[in-house]
Amino acid sequence: MSVRPATVRDVPAISRICSDAWRATYQGIYLPATIENVIARYYDVDYIAARIRPQGRGWLGWLVATDEHATVRAAGGGGMIGRQAGELYILYVEPGHLNQGYGSEILALLTEHQQELGATEQWVSVAKGNDLGLPFYRSRGFTFVEEVKPWDGTGSVEGVNFLRLMRQLGPRRGF
Repeated sequence: MSVRPATVRDVPAISRICSDAWRATYQGIYLPATIENVIARYYDVDYIAARIRPQGRGWLGWLVATDEHATVRAAGGGGMIGRQAGELYILYVEPGHLNQGYGSEILALLTEHQQELGATEQWVSVAKGNDLGLPFYRSRGFTFVEEVKPWDGTGSVEGVNFLRLMRQLGPRRGF
């Protein structure tokens, strides 16, 4: 397994993984039409390709985790939301490859990048009812801070709010 910054060649895999994971994760939480609208809006290959590389501190670019055959199995990314605060915006593992360390490796590399930029805390928003994401983040030290309405209207029809989680980041090690 390896984790690295994504390239344009990874765009189709990122799109497929995020789309498949959205369908698997949010079935029963969001209406099917909402799921497909989110996929069309955020996981379209053109949308991903335009954001494949970093765009300042706010978006540090897509990261991918690959298996021993260099097949992309997970994708994620984040950025800085303040001088000392990082945010994980997205992290999805290909259904069928959960609990194999791919998500953990992406989170670790993103955390390292954010710490290099001065992050002492890290945030993530998780849809209420996301029983795959919440245990993952809690087991990595994230704790509940608040419940908020979706920033982009996603879930407003269904009334699904987001849970804001945060963890403190210790000093960088190994540098």
